[in-house]
Amino acid sequence: MFLSKKRLFQLFFIAIISFNSYSQSIIDNNSWKLSLTKKGQIESLLYKKANTLIQFNKNEFSGPRWYLKANNKTLDLDNTYFSKGEFITNYDGIKMSLAYKNEEGKLLIIASVTNNNQTPFQPTTLGLRLGIDTYMDEYPNWEKRLFPTLLRAEYTHFWGYFMSPKGKILAIASPDAIASWSHNYSKSWGSPPYVFEGHRVTSVNLDLINALPLPNRHPQNLWQLKPGETKTFRIYLDEVKSLEVLSKKIENLTKAPMINLEVTSFEKDEKVKFSILSQQKTTVKIYNSNGDYFTPTLKSTKNNEYFFDFKNPNEEGLYLIKATSTNGKVSEASFYVRKPYSWYMKKAMKAVIDYPQKASKSHCESWYGFYTSFSGGKYFPDNENLKLANKQFDKIYPKIFDSIKNVPLEYGYRIQNTSSMIGILVDRYQLYKNEEDLKRAIQLGDFLIASQTPDGAYRAHNKHYTSVIYIAKSLMELLEAIEPLKKDINYNKIYNKIYASVTLAIDELKLNKTDIKTEGEQTFEDGMISCSALQLANFALLQKDASKRKQYQNAAVEMLEEHSCLEQLAIPDARMRSSSLRFWEAQYDVLMGNNFFNSPHGWSSWTTYANYYIYLLNGDIKYLERTFNGLDAAMQMVDLKNGKLNWAFMVNPYLKVTQITKNIEGANPLNFPGVHYHVKNNVNKEYIMGEEYVPMVSNWFYANANDNDIHEHFKCLEEVALGKAYVAEKENGEFLTFNCSITKKNGKLVIQPSEDIIHKVHVNLKKKHNLKVEFNNNTVLKKAPKGMSWVTN
Repeated sequence: MFLSKKRLFQLFFIAIISFNSYSQSIIDNNSWKLSLTKKGQIESLLYKKANTLIQFNKNEFSGPRWYLKANNKTLDLDNTYFSKGEFITNYDGIKMSLAYKNEEGKLLIIASVTNNNQTPFQPTTLGLRLGIDTYMDEYPNWEKRLFPTLLRAEYTHFWGYFMSPKGKILAIASPDAIASWSHNYSKSWGSPPYVFEGHRVTSVNLDLINALPLPNRHPQNLWQLKPGETKTFRIYLDEVKSLEVLSKKIENLTKAPMINLEVTSFEKDEKVKFSILSQQKTTVKIYNSNGDYFTPTLKSTKNNEYFFDFKNPNEEGLYLIKATSTNGKVSEASFYVRKPYSWYMKKAMKAVIDYPQKASKSHCESWYGFYTSFSGGKYFPDNENLKLANKQFDKIYPKIFDSIKNVPLEYGYRIQNTSSMIGILVDRYQLYKNEEDLKRAIQLGDFLIASQTPDGAYRAHNKHYTSVIYIAKSLMELLEAIEPLKKDINYNKIYNKIYASVTLAIDELKLNKTDIKTEGEQTFEDGMISCSALQLANFALLQKDASKRKQYQNAAVEMLEEHSCLEQLAIPDARMRSSSLRFWEAQYDVLMGNNFFNSPHGWSSWTTYANYYIYLLNGDIKYLERTFNGLDAAMQMVDLKNGKLNWAFMVNPYLKVTQITKNIEGANPLNFPGVHYHVKNNVNKEYIMGEEYVPMVSNWFYANANDNDIHEHFKCLEEVALGKAYVAEKENGEFLTFNCSITKKNGKLVIQPSEDIIHKVHVNLKKKHNLKVEFNNNTVLKKAPKGMSWVTN
């Protein structure tokens, strides 16, 4: 199916003649200025109003440019001639064209493909390399780079946006159905063919025609072109001022209804609220997982926005909202009805045993589940899985750390292993009250502090590691355990030493912000930013001096706002909402030869911590909503039907993956060779995945797979919500609640926690209220002031 050398020469000769006659390299109007190469690829795009320059690739990922996947090969197709305003290429009877137009100030790209053959055209993929430069490799260049934050195919249209750390947003939308999308990576390390993919996303593809299977929301008829058939795809690129107006922009470009949910998960019998923005009359149906549906009642309408609220179904699970307009456009969203949080924690504690923790000297991810065991054990101390985990911990610790000196046996430079063990030992100490665990943690803390350089950063081989699995937060967790013991002179001295070290580290983060280096291939990395934000905010909460508190708070907010480009803040999907996008762990965690977007991943909960701490600092309700949207997306890693744990959710809609399928010879959780295992060097299989949960592997692969990093979700659950509930009063007098319900009775706000284990309720009030909190074994009455406070049982 690929071109012969003779045919390539013919096309090259035509290209020389045709492009020499093409002189229009710039399209300029009042809204934007577009510079094109002679082959019709974009060199630059300048939006004049905000003076925003969109950078495009000038390498193998330049575009827009046609590309084809067929017969396990990929071919890039340059345009070969220009005619009547179109850049055109022909390949084996398939004609493809591109045109650029100004439509009322919006850039419109028109891509058309025609099958001139007598047989159907059925490639794996025929698409466009969009060409937008998403390669984030160094500071300060990455501050202005656009990241592909959201790409979403719907049955009748396509939409999404790119966003930079500095908040510049470029919307992408098509009123036409587009089959799928994909993206490309840099190559990282290893010798061919054993090359691991890199940590940088280089570019994005719009896959206009793509083989099945695709997610049900995608068009299901764009897998072929029939003989003589032409498909045309209109693609808009337009700048957007903020995420708050994104829906309006997309609705205008696609003419499709936009479904907006501020909160995407709920408890049983809780009221679900959402709105639909549409200029057309729209029918709405709510579907459960069995395909049964009901029609919600419209509550109100304002400026083409339709508001719905209803008491959610009394059955846990994922629910689909489908909106169909009179113009035939169909949009989808989802919300989740969760079980009590204790159910998820107990299933996760079981998963610690079902997916064994392993004695990895190099990667704490392999034994991260001990966090779940010991933090969950504070609420469920008689849990049988806790007892089993504790026995396994006693076997694993001496294989990783010297039990006398309490220093790493190997890989001492990977200081995140030491900090993670500190956190685990703190949880174990708080559970069992064995002072030996605290002493071990303190000795490990001394080892950690020794890695600190004069500028304040904790470093590994001179690389900045403060924000690699939050080194300073682990020390702050140790401070929390020591604080009640400060009356003892020795413990007071230890506390002050650790606090001084943490202060230096946090001050360095406040000073340098995103201008830091981190583990692995340098990029504007999720954890580097989210862990900096969460540690700044966590430290701010420790401050009694209001001015210092404000300085750390402001730095945390600034960091998290820049991190927004890596967060799923606009996706109308409860499985991913408010989760961060991670994109290189699959090759290490679950033994795949492919990278892809996964959201949530275990490390996505770092963003949840950051949102949580910032909410406790400033009371802005959006951070509370993001906290619980992200937390509940993470809880969906536990399958409601069988209680089994998944590793992550794959965002990509279509990907051929290769995965190791056999354990390393002789490996067991306490003894195994190696650190990383390339798929091509082991028994493997290929299969298609897309927009789905990725299973764990540690129940059958006993060497150094890192899928137990999933347990960050449950560590986060214990800290944020397992024993706590939240009430926030809105400007309109309504109350937002999480893990509790609220009613007004006899002049009091009556708060009913959702579970017996809840012992604290956080309230955020616009005015003074009399509260009645009905804990399991006690009722607390309190006159709560305006602002934020805790009610404790």
